[in-house]
Amino acid sequence: MRMGGSFLRTWEWHKLLQELQRVARPGGMIRVVESDLVGESTSPALNRLSQMLVQAFYRAGYFFAPEHNGLINYLPELFRRFSIEQVHTHLHKLEFRAGTPEGRHFVEDMNHVFRAMVPFLRKWGVSRKITRPFASRPRAR
Repeated sequence: MRMGGSFLRTWEWHKLLQELQRVARPGGMIRVVESDLVGESTSPALNRLSQMLVQAFYRAGYFFAPEHNGLINYLPELFRRFSIEQVHTHLHKLEFRAGTPEGRHFVEDMNHVFRAMVPFLRKWGVSRKITRPFASRPRAR
């Protein structure tokens, strides 16, 4: 399962884990892939917006703690409580450097994400004053 934190509330994980155990073969594998949202950035604006998103996810019940890793840090223990054995975690850190095609794509993606998240941020009381997280700017050619 991938990105369950985007649609599962903290109180719903136990039902999912029970169902995954039910349908997995004895000795089978259950793979869960989750994200650390945006993680770390050298951009103060992106860090602030990420912090707001984390607060909204926590208030909405998607995170166990109001931290950027408020889901992924809690899943291994939750799995163990459900007697899921041999829990392994692997961190894959992605870097998007300014001035690279990947960096430009990341900026575009974050523009879309945060524009789409404005109603969610408002709903969960993170900020009522948000109008446009990223102003549209003409691009230099």
